[in-house]
Parts: sequence; structure tokens; C-alpha cells
Amino acid sequence: MTTSQRTVPASQRTMTASQCTTPTSQRTADASQRTMTASQRTAPTSQRTMTTSQRTAERQEILQQTRIVWRSGFEAQVAQFLANLGPVKTALGLPATWEAQLQTRKNSFTTALNSLDLAEANYRQAKQSKDTARRSLESEFRNLVRQLRANPSFTNAMAASLGLPPRDTEPTPIQPGSEIPTLEVEIQSLRHTVRFWQADAQGGRRGKPAWARAIRLVYAVVEPNEPPPPIEQMQFLAVDTASPPRATPTRLL
Repeated sequence: MTTSQRTVPASQRTMTASQCTTPTSQRTADASQRTMTASQRTAPTSQRTMTTSQRTAERQEILQQTRIVWRSGFEAQVAQFLANLGPVKTALGLPATWEAQLQTRKNSFTTALNSLDLAEANYRQAKQSKDTARRSLESEFRNLVRQLRANPSFTNAMAASLGLPPRDTEPTPIQPGSEIPTLEVEIQSLRHTVRFWQADAQGGRRGKPAWARAIRLVYAVVEPNEPPPPIEQMQFLAVDTASPPRATPTRLL
């Protein structure tokens, strides 16, 4: 049974090999799809820009429609009330000036609402003009600041007098932290594969600390049960960030 079973994986392996051409075409299709996706990446930016302006216009339209519905509904109700109040007053024997205060306040409300509509229209126009002027001002201001920065005679004192932040021409040294990476050594015949990562408080893996650029690996070859030498006496192996380096000594520490 073992012999017959051994032939099955062989046929399966043959089928697997024949099927290898399919992923190639699929990878080609995926590559074209990725190309299409890359070409389409510019669309969301313009769409987001259009969406922002459209969202503002849409909010204004909703507010306007809400105000129109509320105004037309309430004013129509008050207008209907005043227009048809005469017969009711007569039937109930109400005074002729019974609704005078209502009419006066309705007229005041209509005047105030018309003034609000005009003020909002003027505000939207003024705000649009202000935004356009702000973009033009920022563009010219940044243009002049770039010209000043490009001048070798422009000093930080000049920048400070103009209200500009000074340019840091001397990189600030970064002090190393206390984090220590975790190492894993996979031992194979005449080869050691070193993997390393930074463990978090929960024992998971995360990227290297912000202050670290890479890991510096050193090693020493010792006899079994022999303690390792000081780090200063070990041999340099590699400076690496992620790829697992390989070494060939008998024992790697």
C-alpha cells in the first residue's frame, strides 16, 4: 500500500506542474489589473475635490430646501388662517381687530426671513471671494518664501524677523533607547539563519523602534558548554533591517 500510495503524489505532482501555467496567466491578468488600478488612482483625487465642493453645495441646498419647506408650510398656514378668519370671527362674535397682532408679527417675520435669505446669499458670495483670495495669497507668499530660502545669504535671524521658522541645518542626534530585539537562530547543516524582531508588551511582534535604523549582528565560535566572549571580542556579521542573514560557523551566538 505504501508503494502504490507513493505513485499518487507523483501524479499529483505532475498535475500540479501542469497547472503552474495557469497562475502565470493569472499573474499577467493581475498585473494588468494593477496597472489599470494605478492609472485610475488619479480619479479619486479629483472625485474627492468635486465631492468636497458638491458636499458644501449640497448642505446649502438642503438648508435652503428645509427653510423653503418650513417657510412655505408655516407661512401658508398663517396666511390661510388670516385669509379665512373673517367668517369664523363673525360666527363667534370676535372683535374686528382680534388678529391684528398676529398680522403685524407675521409681517415682521416675513421681513426678517427675507433679510436672512439676502444675508446668507451675500455671505456665501463673500466667503467664496475670501477663499479665492486666500489661495492666491498663500501661493504668492510661499513663492516669495521659497525664493528667500534659496538665497545662500538668507539667515535664520532674517527668517525670525519675518516670522518664519528657522531652518535646521544641523541634524539632531538621536539617542538609542532601551529596547532589545528578540533573536531566533535556525540551525541547519553548515548554515545558521538568524531572524529578529521587536517584541511588544503582549509578546507580539512589531516594527523596530523609532530611534533604530537597523540591527548589528556579531558572533563568536565556541566549544560546547563554553561561555561566549564579551561582545567587544565577537566578530561582526551584518547590519540588517529585515532580511535574515546566514552564516556558516559551527556555532553562532
